[in-house]
Amino acid sequence: MLIPKKETLSETNIADYKQALPMLISYRAYDSNNIKLHLSLAKVYMAQGDYTLSQNEIKAVLAQDGANPDALALADELHLLQSAWVKIKCNYTIDDQPLQSITPAVEAGIYLHPEATLKLNLQTPFFIGNGALQNAQWLQAGDISTFHKAGFQLAFDAGVVKQPYANKISWTGNLELKQILLKHLVLQAQAERKPYYYTLSSLDTVVMVTRASAYAEWNDLSTFNGRLFFEYNGFADKNYILGGGGWIFTPPLKVSVFEFRLGYAYAFSTAKENKFVPEKTLSQILTNYDPTAAITGVYSPYFTPDNMSTHSALASILVHPAKMFDLGFNANVGFYATALTPYFFLDKNQSDATFINKGYATEKFYPMEFSAYALFRITKKISLKADYTYRKTYFYTCNSVGLGLKINFWNGK
Repeated sequence: MLIPKKETLSETNIADYKQALPMLISYRAYDSNNIKLHLSLAKVYMAQGDYTLSQNEIKAVLAQDGANPDALALADELHLLQSAWVKIKCNYTIDDQPLQSITPAVEAGIYLHPEATLKLNLQTPFFIGNGALQNAQWLQAGDISTFHKAGFQLAFDAGVVKQPYANKISWTGNLELKQILLKHLVLQAQAERKPYYYTLSSLDTVVMVTRASAYAEWNDLSTFNGRLFFEYNGFADKNYILGGGGWIFTPPLKVSVFEFRLGYAYAFSTAKENKFVPEKTLSQILTNYDPTAAITGVYSPYFTPDNMSTHSALASILVHPAKMFDLGFNANVGFYATALTPYFFLDKNQSDATFINKGYATEKFYPMEFSAYALFRITKKISLKADYTYRKTYFYTCNSVGLGLKINFWNGK
């Protein structure tokens, strides 16, 4: 869902603080007991990855005022940034193909340095479709390196997946580069190789997708923010899907504990080759043939859009009823969407032999997505999140629910 993320305290006005850093350091010599000065320096050092210097500034405040709420909040955020963590999640999805999936997952991270955080992820999805139960195991390990002063982030991982089909083994990988410019301009490029499990037929073969994407985003959450993106998805059969588009959100409207945003999105995608095939063979169709009945088909082994274009209205509502509790409601409603829809008909060749032919017709459709989540911070170290998504696409309609528990580990002393 194309919804701006809630900013953390260390991201608030950091660019402005950085510009003032030399002056703040110079002024400290004349007013070393100024609490606001120490807090400002703590934020700047935290944003730059200088966690030791940030901690020193926080300690200077707490030495004067042990209950200072801003200093304690910064100390908690500093602990979170440097803590190890474990996330346990399970997601259940059902669509009208029909296909069901249950995906338990465990993810862990270990902070080593401001420029190195190791990650490990294990997920074991179970698929129920075609009257059978199948499962996969996917293990990934990687690292996130953030070079705060340069505004640059490098993330990568590698892994192996045991496929649902014949226990085949495939390798996976991901490389992501992100650069922040001009305070709020974010440039990102990503390349990854991963399994594809979105159609019934993808469970009966091995489908791996190689994805390359790039985007430019303006992420100032106090005013208009948006993104332009491009995406390439390539498959082993030399087919590919190209896509692109963008979205924009208005500045937030805040009323009491509510925060409202409205937006607009456009997306376009098309495949080199359409993978829509008849469900039955020619001989099966000719047996008891009914000329008034449509020849049904399925996408095999993966979905391929054909000149698909979507205009959508976006809405986001964030609710902060309490310090330890957040609610979010998001909507993405396509008000004008078209695609070339494939269909089949019987035809004859020059030898008067019957064969199945494919035609295309422009079709309007109305995609939509509604999602909601509830985030409860049980303690400073433990949080619980529940989410629900309803999604109606050109291809299928699905419902998904998830529940996740995240635990951070640090010595609060």
